[in-house]
Amino acid sequence: MKKWLLSVGLTAGLLSLSACNSGGSEKVVESKAGDITQDEFYQELKERYGNQVLKEMVDQMVLEKEYKVSDKEVEKEIAKIKKESGGDEAFKQLLEQNGIKDEKVLKERIKGMLASEKAATSGVKVSDEEAKKVFEEKYKTE
Repeated sequence: MKKWLLSVGLTAGLLSLSACNSGGSEKVVESKAGDITQDEFYQELKERYGNQVLKEMVDQMVLEKEYKVSDKEVEKEIAKIKKESGGDEAFKQLLEQNGIKDEKVLKERIKGMLASEKAATSGVKVSDEEAKKVFEEKYKTE
């Protein structure tokens, strides 16, 4: 999940930078060694991560179009995370630790995650007998 969160974070960063890319000669860093402009920074990010982020964005768009996730499902998952984290304050700290600025961003990430889960399990049917057989074969005692 952390890898997935990192990918989504990078995607959000690139989108933010592209939205701010109106006056690209604005300095984002000034130092004695030299300055870095928005254009330079954006270009570097695009070269390093552009193809990967673009692929992930397209994959996510396709998944979310193909596998619908309701607001109710998202809210259920957020309630589960809040409960597991130990309440509202701990939940807020968890968001902060993972670089998630607010619950709206979390909802979008969860929506993508649930769409991915639906895609991975779509059409997969396992009976209780099959699951029991595989479990017994894998973990049989000698």
